[in-house]
Amino acid sequence: MRRSAEMNAFNELFRRSVDNLAAQENLAEDKARGLVRNFFNRRRGGGGKNGKDRPKVDAGRPSEFSSNGKAPSILLRPDICDEMLDEEVVCDDNAEFREIDGRCNNLKHPLWGSAGIAMRRLLKPDYGDDIRLPRGVSATSRKRSAAKKGSSGGSKAKGPRPTGGGGKGGRPNGGGPRPRPPPPKKQRCRPSNPLNLPNARFVSTEFHPDQDLPDPTITHMLVQMGQFLDHDITLTPETHVDSPCCEVDHENCMTIEIPNSDSFFSQHSQTCLEFTRSTPFCEDQESDKRPREQINGITAFVDASNVYGSDDETAAKLRSNAGDGKLLYEEQGDGFYMLPDIDGVREAGDVRATEMPGLASMHTLFLREHNRVAAAIQAANPGLDGESIYQRARKVVIAEMQNIVYSEYLPAVLGDDAIRKYKLSIPSGTDNTKYEDKMDPSITNAFATAAYRFGHSMIQGLINILDEVSGAHIDSFALRDNYFDLTHYFGTNGEGMERLIKGLITQAAQTNDRFLTEDVTNFLFPGGANFGSDLVARNIQRGRDHGLPGYNEWRRFCDMDEVCSFDDDAPPQITQDNWDRLAALYESPSDIDLFTAGLAEIPVNGGLTGPTFNCIKAIQFKMLLHGDRFFFSHRGQFGDDQLTQLKARTLADVICDNTNIENTPTNAFVNTSADRSCDNKNVLNLSLF
Repeated sequence: MRRSAEMNAFNELFRRSVDNLAAQENLAEDKARGLVRNFFNRRRGGGGKNGKDRPKVDAGRPSEFSSNGKAPSILLRPDICDEMLDEEVVCDDNAEFREIDGRCNNLKHPLWGSAGIAMRRLLKPDYGDDIRLPRGVSATSRKRSAAKKGSSGGSKAKGPRPTGGGGKGGRPNGGGPRPRPPPPKKQRCRPSNPLNLPNARFVSTEFHPDQDLPDPTITHMLVQMGQFLDHDITLTPETHVDSPCCEVDHENCMTIEIPNSDSFFSQHSQTCLEFTRSTPFCEDQESDKRPREQINGITAFVDASNVYGSDDETAAKLRSNAGDGKLLYEEQGDGFYMLPDIDGVREAGDVRATEMPGLASMHTLFLREHNRVAAAIQAANPGLDGESIYQRARKVVIAEMQNIVYSEYLPAVLGDDAIRKYKLSIPSGTDNTKYEDKMDPSITNAFATAAYRFGHSMIQGLINILDEVSGAHIDSFALRDNYFDLTHYFGTNGEGMERLIKGLITQAAQTNDRFLTEDVTNFLFPGGANFGSDLVARNIQRGRDHGLPGYNEWRRFCDMDEVCSFDDDAPPQITQDNWDRLAALYESPSDIDLFTAGLAEIPVNGGLTGPTFNCIKAIQFKMLLHGDRFFFSHRGQFGDDQLTQLKARTLADVICDNTNIENTPTNAFVNTSADRSCDNKNVLNLSLF
């Protein structure tokens, strides 16, 4: 997150320098941007590491920015992007433990998978100007948008037409595999006109309404684990804009216009939803040949960074520093260990930990597990110092999380066929998986921005609280009323967290389909108002912000034929009803936004989503397994006895070890799995570690 904040600050300096130069010299924006970029690149060109030997720029001397001898108001700081692009990272080839920021996992490409680098592309971006304007926005329409605030897309049926809206591992594919062109197919569809994209809010209300369809086979814990895992591997920083975007015209505003026909927001006199663009990776690097890329602000690896942090500063402030290797916690009631209050804020390894009570409960569960493991390691090895205890416990907890993800969670999400096809299974016994140093584990844009948002469809709007011992229903609460509110988490002097966990492993999730609860489409983060934002509209808008190509490109990428016209029958992956509804919104199948298309598809056999989302997710998790040098099941990470024990660990075991819950499903993500007493849990013999 520190590097993401620095990048944001750097980009703001770059933009302000462009604005100042354009104003002072009466230059067109593109001309000013080119001059600023050239100046910056010349400064980057000389000197040693991080610019230490580069000549200083004296603001009192005539500047090459200016023909009138005046120095610009703002000078650039090239060190930030230099660190990301050009730094020679020094790695310890024999390090036993992974770096907190993910660096040096790959010794040939030390920045792969690390925090603060650009996301990767599976397909080339589809920007309005091929460089930086959002998909569906042209340079002409961008200029027109200044005259009419709030437009970000139209509808062919109703609503407005659209208006405005590395090297060494730092840049996408900087040494790794480049985006592959779509595979050759029998038929190529004629390119559509992306300026006809429908309004994102209109798509949300028309195609993604609320409908209560619980999935009897999947627990709500799968949804909560999905969010918890997402916050371990992806974080996309947004650009800060000083004034509300619905009130100003700013290049990083991409507001979502609310159609006049909107039955919900019209009740509240709302005409615009706030939305800012994602922070670009090293904005000064944008050129005709280098399109805008976005940042992953945290480590890509399944490395429990949501527990420990993705930078040294966060990791340090979370530790007890008492020589016991533990993490800070706050005790409530009768020995309930909760997230710590650090300078007035409940802290964890990820900044989003308190977004909702269930998420805070998952953070607490793994905080407790770390401290339990650390205490056992210290007891078995009384001579160990605090740092060694911390690192050993961290390594064990990461291994547990990896095994839970790959042995329990992913089979329920992707289905057995995909697990086999993409080699995502953890072999039994003492057999190992294999590290591949040519595989870039960094997060792909399509995964973070669309495919891994599939779980939004499965969120329950009404959350159950159950007695942690008897399982009796105690209470329920509306999600819309509990964003960033930990009242239920702290309920009954700390028992609330365990009652939330019991509810998550018992309550059914919503079915994965095109429907979403209005708690996230009308009441997302209301902040005290009687309405909120719209998660679906934001997901669609974010995909356009990032230049994600339309549906047909992804069909080709995932080895399906394109569908060129809505006049054709629905493809076998989408029901005719969904196809007809999409035809009422989009001009062409090629226009369909990836998020909407993914939820429109019929789930694959044994999985939760259709083939497009399944393909993108499976590719990402394959890279996160085989591209992680420290993955727990790779040869040399653990001894045979240790490995056998870790492979047996389940989420149910972690729950049993750290709560008063007495019974769980054998697989905490599957409602139909047999109920199991915690007396029969898989015990981790920590004297071996």
